[in-house]
Amino acid sequence: MLPEQNQLTPRPQTTQPTEVNPADANPQQNKSKKRLLKYCCLGVFASPLVLVALIVLFFTLGPFVTKLFIPISNFISDIGFVKEQLVPETKTTLTLLDNSQIKSLHDVVDQAESLSEFESNYYNRFYDLTGLASSPEIIASKLESASVGGIDPLAEIAPKYLEEADLPELKKFAHLFTDEYTKYPVEWMENVNPFGFVFVKSVAIRDVAEVAGVTTQFVVYSIGSKDELFTRRLIHHELSHFMDHRFFFDIKGNRGLGKNWPTTVNNYNNKYDLTSTLNNVEYPTPGFVTGYAKTNLPEDKAEVYSYLFTKDGYTKLKKWTADDEILKKKVDFLKSFIKGKVEGMDEAYFEEYILNNTQ
Repeated sequence: MLPEQNQLTPRPQTTQPTEVNPADANPQQNKSKKRLLKYCCLGVFASPLVLVALIVLFFTLGPFVTKLFIPISNFISDIGFVKEQLVPETKTTLTLLDNSQIKSLHDVVDQAESLSEFESNYYNRFYDLTGLASSPEIIASKLESASVGGIDPLAEIAPKYLEEADLPELKKFAHLFTDEYTKYPVEWMENVNPFGFVFVKSVAIRDVAEVAGVTTQFVVYSIGSKDELFTRRLIHHELSHFMDHRFFFDIKGNRGLGKNWPTTVNNYNNKYDLTSTLNNVEYPTPGFVTGYAKTNLPEDKAEVYSYLFTKDGYTKLKKWTADDEILKKKVDFLKSFIKGKVEGMDEAYFEEYILNNTQ
Protein backbone atom coordinates (compact mmCIF):
# COMPACT_ATOMS: atom_id res chain seq x y z
CA MET A 1 0.00 0.00 0.00
CA LEU A 2 1.38 3.40 -0.94
CA PRO A 3 2.16 5.95 1.76
CA GLU A 4 -0.18 8.92 1.85
CA GLN A 5 0.74 11.23 -0.98
CA ASN A 6 1.56 14.91 -0.64
CA GLN A 7 -1.70 16.77 -1.24
CA LEU A 8 -0.17 20.22 -1.53
CA THR A 9 -0.90 22.35 -4.54
CA PRO A 10 2.47 22.45 -6.31
CA ARG A 11 4.22 25.78 -6.05
CA PRO A 12 4.44 27.56 -9.42
CA GLN A 13 7.57 26.43 -11.17
CA THR A 14 9.77 28.48 -13.38
CA THR A 15 11.03 25.32 -15.04
CA GLN A 16 9.06 22.12 -15.54
CA PRO A 17 10.70 18.74 -14.88
CA THR A 18 12.04 17.25 -18.07
CA GLU A 19 10.12 14.28 -19.45
CA VAL A 20 12.48 12.13 -21.51
CA ASN A 21 11.29 9.84 -24.28
CA PRO A 22 12.26 6.26 -23.31
CA ALA A 23 13.89 5.87 -26.69
CA ASP A 24 16.20 8.79 -25.86
CA ALA A 25 16.71 7.87 -22.22
CA ASN A 26 20.09 7.96 -20.55
CA PRO A 27 22.21 5.36 -22.37
CA GLN A 28 23.75 4.38 -19.06
CA GLN A 29 20.46 2.62 -18.15
CA ASN A 30 21.60 1.92 -14.62
CA LYS A 31 24.72 0.03 -15.68
CA SER A 32 26.04 0.39 -12.16
CA LYS A 33 28.58 -2.40 -12.30
CA LYS A 34 30.37 -0.98 -15.36
CA ARG A 35 30.38 2.57 -14.02
CA LEU A 36 31.62 1.40 -10.64
CA LEU A 37 34.59 -0.36 -12.20
CA LYS A 38 35.40 2.76 -14.16
CA TYR A 39 34.97 5.54 -11.62
CA CYS A 40 35.26 3.98 -8.19
CA CYS A 41 37.71 1.12 -8.42
CA LEU A 42 39.57 2.08 -11.55
CA GLY A 43 39.47 5.86 -11.36
CA VAL A 44 42.92 5.66 -12.89
CA PHE A 45 41.19 5.22 -16.28
CA ALA A 46 41.34 9.01 -16.40
CA SER A 47 45.08 8.55 -16.90
CA PRO A 48 46.02 5.41 -18.95
CA LEU A 49 49.73 5.83 -18.29
CA VAL A 50 49.13 5.79 -14.56
CA LEU A 51 46.98 2.67 -14.93
CA VAL A 52 49.69 0.84 -16.89
CA ALA A 53 52.35 1.85 -14.38
CA LEU A 54 50.26 0.65 -11.45
CA ILE A 55 49.54 -2.69 -13.12
CA VAL A 56 53.24 -3.26 -13.81
CA LEU A 57 54.17 -2.37 -10.25
CA PHE A 58 51.39 -4.52 -8.86
CA PHE A 59 52.49 -7.67 -10.66
CA THR A 60 56.24 -7.14 -10.19
CA LEU A 61 56.53 -5.93 -6.62
CA GLY A 62 53.71 -7.99 -5.10
CA PRO A 63 52.22 -7.38 -1.63
CA PHE A 64 54.15 -4.18 -0.99
CA VAL A 65 52.58 -2.46 -4.00
CA THR A 66 49.14 -3.78 -3.03
CA LYS A 67 49.30 -1.68 0.13
CA LEU A 68 50.15 1.39 -1.93
CA PHE A 69 47.72 0.71 -4.77
CA ILE A 70 44.54 1.08 -2.75
CA PRO A 71 45.07 4.65 -1.43
CA ILE A 72 46.57 5.77 -4.77
CA SER A 73 43.65 4.32 -6.73
CA ASN A 74 41.12 5.82 -4.34
CA PHE A 75 42.78 9.23 -4.56
CA ILE A 76 42.79 9.25 -8.38
CA SER A 77 39.24 7.91 -8.36
CA ASP A 78 38.16 10.83 -6.19
CA ILE A 79 39.75 13.27 -8.62
CA GLY A 80 37.92 11.66 -11.52
CA PHE A 81 34.65 11.78 -9.61
CA VAL A 82 35.03 15.46 -8.78
CA LYS A 83 35.95 16.23 -12.39
CA GLU A 84 32.86 14.40 -13.64
CA GLN A 85 30.44 16.01 -11.20
CA LEU A 86 31.45 19.63 -10.90
CA VAL A 87 29.59 21.71 -8.35
CA PRO A 88 26.67 23.38 -10.16
CA GLU A 89 26.31 27.12 -10.40
CA THR A 90 23.68 28.93 -8.37
CA LYS A 91 20.20 28.17 -9.70
CA THR A 92 17.44 30.75 -10.03
CA THR A 93 14.68 28.24 -10.84
CA LEU A 94 12.77 25.94 -8.49
CA THR A 95 11.57 22.69 -10.05
CA LEU A 96 9.68 20.27 -7.81
CA LEU A 97 8.13 16.97 -8.84
CA ASP A 98 4.36 17.04 -8.62
CA ASN A 99 2.19 14.47 -6.85
CA SER A 100 1.57 12.34 -9.93
CA GLN A 101 5.28 12.15 -10.68
CA ILE A 102 6.11 11.21 -7.10
CA LYS A 103 3.39 8.56 -7.22
CA SER A 104 4.98 7.09 -10.34
CA LEU A 105 8.15 6.48 -8.31
CA HIS A 106 6.11 4.76 -5.59
CA ASP A 107 4.51 2.64 -8.30
CA VAL A 108 7.93 1.53 -9.50
CA VAL A 109 8.75 0.45 -5.95
CA ASP A 110 5.53 -1.52 -5.57
CA GLN A 111 5.82 -3.22 -8.94
CA ALA A 112 9.42 -4.41 -8.56
CA GLU A 113 9.67 -8.20 -8.41
CA SER A 114 13.43 -8.42 -7.85
CA LEU A 115 16.33 -6.32 -6.59
CA SER A 116 17.67 -5.83 -10.11
CA GLU A 117 14.26 -4.74 -11.39
CA PHE A 118 14.01 -2.21 -8.58
CA GLU A 119 17.50 -0.89 -9.35
CA SER A 120 16.92 -0.48 -13.05
CA ASN A 121 13.34 0.80 -13.08
CA TYR A 122 13.77 3.25 -10.19
CA TYR A 123 16.91 4.74 -11.74
CA ASN A 124 15.31 5.04 -15.17
CA ARG A 125 12.12 6.61 -13.83
CA PHE A 126 14.10 9.06 -11.71
CA TYR A 127 16.12 10.06 -14.76
CA ASP A 128 12.97 10.39 -16.88
CA LEU A 129 11.44 12.74 -14.31
CA THR A 130 14.45 14.95 -13.64
CA GLY A 131 16.57 14.72 -16.76
CA LEU A 132 19.64 15.10 -14.56
CA ALA A 133 22.88 13.85 -16.04
CA SER A 134 23.98 13.39 -12.43
CA SER A 135 21.11 11.04 -11.59
CA PRO A 136 22.50 8.71 -8.91
CA GLU A 137 22.82 4.99 -9.46
CA ILE A 138 20.35 2.93 -7.41
CA ILE A 139 22.12 -0.11 -5.98
CA ALA A 140 20.43 -2.84 -3.96
CA SER A 141 22.42 -5.92 -4.96
CA LYS A 142 26.01 -6.85 -4.23
CA LEU A 143 28.64 -4.78 -5.98
CA GLU A 144 31.34 -6.41 -8.05
CA SER A 145 34.93 -5.73 -7.05
CA ALA A 146 37.44 -4.42 -9.53
CA SER A 147 39.33 -6.94 -11.58
CA VAL A 148 42.66 -5.30 -10.66
CA GLY A 149 43.57 -5.68 -7.02
CA GLY A 150 40.12 -6.97 -6.02
CA ILE A 151 39.19 -3.60 -4.51
CA ASP A 152 35.69 -3.23 -3.10
CA PRO A 153 34.63 0.45 -3.32
CA LEU A 154 32.57 0.01 -0.15
CA ALA A 155 35.07 -2.04 1.85
CA GLU A 156 35.61 0.74 4.37
CA ILE A 157 32.03 0.47 5.60
CA ALA A 158 31.74 -3.34 5.42
CA PRO A 159 28.19 -3.56 4.01
CA LYS A 160 26.05 -6.65 4.39
CA TYR A 161 24.27 -6.74 1.06
CA LEU A 162 20.61 -7.45 0.46
CA GLU A 163 19.23 -10.73 -0.81
CA GLU A 164 16.05 -11.30 -2.79
CA ALA A 165 14.22 -12.23 0.42
CA ASP A 166 14.84 -8.66 1.64
CA LEU A 167 12.80 -7.11 -1.17
CA PRO A 168 9.70 -6.43 1.02
CA GLU A 169 11.80 -4.54 3.59
CA LEU A 170 13.57 -2.68 0.82
CA LYS A 171 10.23 -1.52 -0.54
CA LYS A 172 9.23 -0.10 2.85
CA PHE A 173 12.45 1.87 3.02
CA ALA A 174 12.21 2.94 -0.63
CA HIS A 175 8.77 4.47 -0.05
CA LEU A 176 10.17 6.61 2.78
CA PHE A 177 13.21 7.46 0.70
CA THR A 178 10.95 8.58 -2.16
CA ASP A 179 8.86 10.75 0.17
CA GLU A 180 11.93 12.48 1.58
CA TYR A 181 14.14 12.85 -1.46
CA THR A 182 11.38 14.31 -3.61
CA LYS A 183 11.01 17.18 -1.15
CA TYR A 184 14.16 18.51 -2.79
CA PRO A 185 13.77 20.56 -5.94
CA VAL A 186 15.65 19.17 -8.93
CA GLU A 187 18.13 22.03 -8.61
CA TRP A 188 19.09 20.94 -5.08
CA MET A 189 19.25 17.28 -6.10
CA GLU A 190 21.85 18.34 -8.63
CA ASN A 191 23.92 19.74 -5.77
CA VAL A 192 23.68 16.80 -3.38
CA ASN A 193 23.33 13.75 -5.68
CA PRO A 194 26.04 11.18 -4.90
CA PHE A 195 27.37 8.79 -7.54
CA GLY A 196 24.97 6.24 -6.12
CA PHE A 197 22.55 5.37 -3.33
CA VAL A 198 23.22 1.92 -1.92
CA PHE A 199 20.65 0.02 0.16
CA VAL A 200 22.01 -2.74 2.43
CA LYS A 201 21.15 -4.81 5.50
CA SER A 202 23.83 -3.23 7.67
CA VAL A 203 27.14 -1.38 7.65
CA ALA A 204 30.07 -1.31 10.05
CA ILE A 205 32.75 1.37 10.25
CA ARG A 206 35.92 0.32 12.04
CA ASP A 207 34.04 -2.77 13.25
CA VAL A 208 31.31 -0.65 14.85
CA ALA A 209 27.75 -1.26 13.63
CA GLU A 210 26.14 1.78 12.00
CA VAL A 211 22.79 2.50 10.35
CA ALA A 212 24.32 4.26 7.35
CA GLY A 213 27.59 5.40 5.86
CA VAL A 214 29.09 7.80 3.34
CA THR A 215 32.09 7.38 1.06
CA THR A 216 33.46 9.82 -1.49
CA GLN A 217 31.05 8.46 -4.10
CA PHE A 218 28.19 6.74 -2.27
CA VAL A 219 25.53 7.28 0.35
CA VAL A 220 24.74 3.91 1.94
CA TYR A 221 21.60 3.21 3.96
CA SER A 222 20.74 0.24 6.15
CA ILE A 223 17.05 -0.54 5.56
CA GLY A 224 16.33 -2.21 8.89
CA SER A 225 15.12 0.59 11.17
CA LYS A 226 11.51 0.33 12.38
CA ASP A 227 11.41 3.96 13.56
CA GLU A 228 9.80 5.96 10.75
CA LEU A 229 10.68 9.43 12.03
CA PHE A 230 14.28 8.37 12.64
CA THR A 231 14.50 6.87 9.15
CA ARG A 232 13.13 10.01 7.51
CA ARG A 233 15.76 12.13 9.29
CA LEU A 234 18.49 9.59 8.55
CA ILE A 235 17.94 9.99 4.82
CA HIS A 236 18.76 13.69 5.06
CA HIS A 237 21.43 13.29 7.75
CA GLU A 238 23.66 11.20 5.48
CA LEU A 239 23.17 13.59 2.57
CA SER A 240 24.51 16.36 4.79
CA HIS A 241 27.72 14.38 5.25
CA PHE A 242 27.98 13.87 1.51
CA MET A 243 27.27 17.57 0.96
CA ASP A 244 30.30 18.40 3.12
CA HIS A 245 32.53 16.33 0.88
CA ARG A 246 30.93 17.52 -2.34
CA PHE A 247 31.53 21.19 -1.69
CA PHE A 248 34.56 21.27 0.56
CA PHE A 249 36.55 18.10 -0.12
CA ASP A 250 36.57 17.22 3.56
CA ILE A 251 34.02 14.64 4.60
CA LYS A 252 34.82 15.33 8.26
CA GLY A 253 33.43 18.85 7.98
CA ASN A 254 36.58 20.49 9.36
CA ARG A 255 36.98 22.84 6.42
CA GLY A 256 34.72 24.99 4.31
CA LEU A 257 31.21 24.74 5.68
CA GLY A 258 32.53 23.72 9.11
CA LYS A 259 34.89 26.68 9.36
CA ASN A 260 32.19 29.24 10.23
CA TRP A 261 29.73 26.88 11.91
CA PRO A 262 28.15 28.67 14.92
CA THR A 263 29.46 27.07 18.10
CA THR A 264 31.59 27.71 21.16
CA VAL A 265 34.78 26.01 22.34
CA ASN A 266 34.46 22.61 24.04
CA ASN A 267 30.78 22.13 23.26
CA TYR A 268 31.42 18.75 21.63
CA ASN A 269 32.25 15.39 23.14
CA ASN A 270 34.59 14.73 20.19
CA LYS A 271 34.12 10.98 20.41
CA TYR A 272 31.55 8.52 19.14
CA ASP A 273 29.42 6.47 21.52
CA LEU A 274 26.77 4.76 19.44
CA THR A 275 25.47 2.83 22.44
CA SER A 276 24.65 5.93 24.47
CA THR A 277 21.00 6.25 25.46
CA LEU A 278 21.42 10.03 25.18
CA ASN A 279 21.95 9.97 21.41
CA ASN A 280 18.24 10.08 20.59
CA VAL A 281 17.28 12.54 23.32
CA GLU A 282 15.88 15.61 21.60
CA TYR A 283 17.05 19.09 22.51
CA PRO A 284 19.13 17.96 25.52
CA THR A 285 20.74 21.38 25.94
CA PRO A 286 20.47 24.73 24.16
CA GLY A 287 22.21 24.71 20.79
CA PHE A 288 21.74 21.00 20.03
CA VAL A 289 18.80 19.21 18.44
CA THR A 290 19.80 15.77 19.80
CA GLY A 291 22.31 14.20 22.13
CA TYR A 292 24.03 12.73 19.08
CA ALA A 293 24.58 16.24 17.72
CA LYS A 294 27.00 16.83 20.60
CA THR A 295 29.37 14.19 19.20
CA ASN A 296 31.28 16.59 16.94
CA LEU A 297 30.81 19.34 14.37
CA PRO A 298 29.92 17.12 11.36
CA GLU A 299 27.25 15.25 13.32
CA ASP A 300 25.88 18.49 14.75
CA LYS A 301 25.50 19.94 11.28
CA ALA A 302 23.99 16.75 9.87
CA GLU A 303 21.45 16.54 12.68
CA VAL A 304 20.32 20.15 12.19
CA TYR A 305 20.08 19.53 8.42
CA SER A 306 17.95 16.41 9.01
CA TYR A 307 15.51 18.35 11.19
CA LEU A 308 15.38 21.13 8.62
CA PHE A 309 13.94 18.83 5.92
CA THR A 310 11.40 16.78 7.89
CA LYS A 311 8.01 18.12 8.94
CA ASP A 312 8.31 16.89 12.52
CA GLY A 313 11.86 18.20 12.79
CA TYR A 314 11.18 21.58 11.25
CA THR A 315 8.20 22.12 13.52
CA LYS A 316 10.44 21.51 16.53
CA LEU A 317 13.18 23.75 15.16
CA LYS A 318 10.76 26.67 14.95
CA LYS A 319 9.83 26.13 18.59
CA TRP A 320 13.37 25.66 19.89
CA THR A 321 14.89 28.56 17.95
CA ALA A 322 12.34 31.01 19.30
CA ASP A 323 14.59 31.58 22.32
CA ASP A 324 17.79 29.70 21.44
CA GLU A 325 20.15 32.04 19.64
CA ILE A 326 22.92 29.47 19.03
CA LEU A 327 20.59 26.95 17.43
CA LYS A 328 18.94 29.72 15.41
CA LYS A 329 22.34 30.70 14.01
CA LYS A 330 22.95 27.10 12.96
CA VAL A 331 19.60 26.91 11.19
CA ASP A 332 20.11 30.29 9.54
CA PHE A 333 23.61 29.27 8.46
CA LEU A 334 22.31 26.19 6.63
CA LYS A 335 19.38 28.05 5.10
CA SER A 336 21.70 30.76 3.84
CA PHE A 337 24.08 28.21 2.34
CA ILE A 338 21.24 26.34 0.61
CA LYS A 339 19.64 29.52 -0.70
CA GLY A 340 23.04 30.51 -2.05
CA LYS A 341 22.93 27.41 -4.26
CA VAL A 342 19.22 27.43 -5.12
CA GLU A 343 17.64 30.85 -4.75
CA GLY A 344 14.10 29.49 -4.63
CA MET A 345 14.78 27.49 -1.47
CA ASP A 346 13.82 30.41 0.72
CA GLU A 347 11.58 30.71 3.77
CA ALA A 348 8.49 30.25 1.61
CA TYR A 349 9.88 26.92 0.36
CA PHE A 350 10.46 25.59 3.88
CA GLU A 351 7.04 26.74 5.02
CA GLU A 352 5.17 25.23 2.07
CA TYR A 353 7.11 22.11 1.21
CA ILE A 354 8.46 21.09 4.61
CA LEU A 355 6.29 22.52 7.38
CA ASN A 356 3.02 21.99 5.50
CA ASN A 357 4.05 18.70 3.93
CA THR A 358 1.72 15.78 4.64
CA GLN A 359 4.62 13.38 5.22
